[in-house]
Amino acid sequence: MSTHTADRTIAERLTGLEQGLASAERRARRWRLAAVSLGAVGAVSVLAAAGTSAWSGYVGATVVQAERLEIVDAAGRSMLTLGSDAQGGTLFIRNASGRPVFEAYADQSQRGLTRIAGEEGDTRLTLGSSDGAGLLAVSGAAGGAVVVSADADGSGAVETFDQAGTRLAWLGHGDAGGFLTLHNAAGRPVHSSFTDEAGFGATLVSSDAGEPLAAIGANQWGGLMRIHNASGTPVASTFVGSGGYGATSAGGPGGLAMATLTAGPDGGQILVGNSVGSTVASTYANRLGRGVTVLADEAGDVRLSSLVDADGGAFYLLNRAGRSVFESYADPAGAGVSMLSGPSGEPIASWSSGADASR
Repeated sequence: MSTHTADRTIAERLTGLEQGLASAERRARRWRLAAVSLGAVGAVSVLAAAGTSAWSGYVGATVVQAERLEIVDAAGRSMLTLGSDAQGGTLFIRNASGRPVFEAYADQSQRGLTRIAGEEGDTRLTLGSSDGAGLLAVSGAAGGAVVVSADADGSGAVETFDQAGTRLAWLGHGDAGGFLTLHNAAGRPVHSSFTDEAGFGATLVSSDAGEPLAAIGANQWGGLMRIHNASGTPVASTFVGSGGYGATSAGGPGGLAMATLTAGPDGGQILVGNSVGSTVASTYANRLGRGVTVLADEAGDVRLSSLVDADGGAFYLLNRAGRSVFESYADPAGAGVSMLSGPSGEPIASWSSGADASR
């Protein structure tokens, strides 16, 4: 190839490039490539003066400046756009159908935001940031999303949302430790497991309205479980008390305990209460390891008791004044003894099955 032929070929390519730029300006693409044009003209002049054929056929520039750069396909449809707006730079990529499938730009808070879409242009992945934290959202074609985020203090969270944008699950951590919350279709929390302020694990199960109905937890003595009625009032609980002994209680609609089963150093104990909070029946093992049963009136005053002592069984009946009016027990010799008393507790009659029985 002669020098003139090489010069003409390069000049034709540069002319074609200049015509393309002029056509872009006519379509309002706002090219600012004066530097490129000047550089291209200078290259032609140098080549013509040198008379060389070693030019490989490309044009280079150190800086390209434009308000917007748009890449189109053979049909003139925009496939890629580089530009800027009031917040900063922008990048948009479209697929062959003309739908935006990739976007990167600065949002209104001057933070970076990236969006990746499916073939129909529906968002599948969003990557961004908020006040001192990052955010990643992954969406499905039918809707719904999984969001991974981190707060400014470094605590993270994973959340899932349905097609309506209702949060259904939330996994994260806070000052006390980790937590997991599950929501129903209405967005109300119905299950939550977390670390409480004392560092123990806890689980709450709630109604469809979000009212807590059951709780499982732990304390310094052991585990505990609490059951609530539909009004949110605790009506039953099972727990480990001080000393490591178990206890169970059941209450009425107002939360008042009406029955309690406990264990202690001496043994087991059952307490039964009435609707006004008075203990009216109790059965327990005393400190000697013997069984005791006590019955009381509506005010909780003892009226009857039965127990076991060193000689055998014993039974005591008290009047409303609290005085014993009837007693029956086994004496040290093993004989049965009964005593009948007056209203003030004065003995009236007694009898025994022993040798010295008297009436």
